[in-house]
Amino acid sequence: MSVEVVQKVAAVTLIAGSLGGGYFALTGGSSGTLKGMHLAQKRQLVTDWDSIEAEYNKDDNSETIDGITKKGKKVKENIKQWCETKGSTYYLGSTDNTYRLYAVWCLQEVTLDAELTRQGFRWDTGYWGKKLKKYTDGAQSFIKDGGKAVAAKDLTEKHIEDWCNKNKGERYKYQGDTNEYQVRGYCYWTDEELAEAKKPEPDPKSSPSPPGSSD
Repeated sequence: MSVEVVQKVAAVTLIAGSLGGGYFALTGGSSGTLKGMHLAQKRQLVTDWDSIEAEYNKDDNSETIDGITKKGKKVKENIKQWCETKGSTYYLGSTDNTYRLYAVWCLQEVTLDAELTRQGFRWDTGYWGKKLKKYTDGAQSFIKDGGKAVAAKDLTEKHIEDWCNKNKGERYKYQGDTNEYQVRGYCYWTDEELAEAKKPEPDPKSSPSPPGSSD
């Protein structure tokens, strides 16, 4: 079996799992290339290569492409060529470095809010208490004040709400990015999660008495 066939079979399995089959419904089951997958998701390819070069050359950029040196010769030309070449390779999972670099350097930027909404996640401001509980139960520490994590005992719904409002406008990079994971999990809802959150809390007074107890 050729490498291309192996990649194609892997792509079918991985995309169907991670995207719920939506990609293949849109493309009629065509090959799971990086370019094809993202176009099916209504993502746009980069056209402003000058801006890409400027971002790539920033000192704090840690997502570099092998063989393309920051501030080297023909940075934008080399990135463009890399994107054109890698666009025809197959998606091998959200942790695959080629997928991640392609998403960062070959696609036009979208916000986390825009992409998560497109994926079907819901933004609802009525249940911050549920998100606060999820955050504290999970012993999370990414919400900070003055550079230090806010202690669980001091954390309020307002901390969660403010953090979400600030971060939902940040750039969506790719599935599995730390910021994507945090914003998706602690700011947005699936339909099932939201339906569960809307259920009334059980009344302790109405709980059945344990066996053998008397009024």
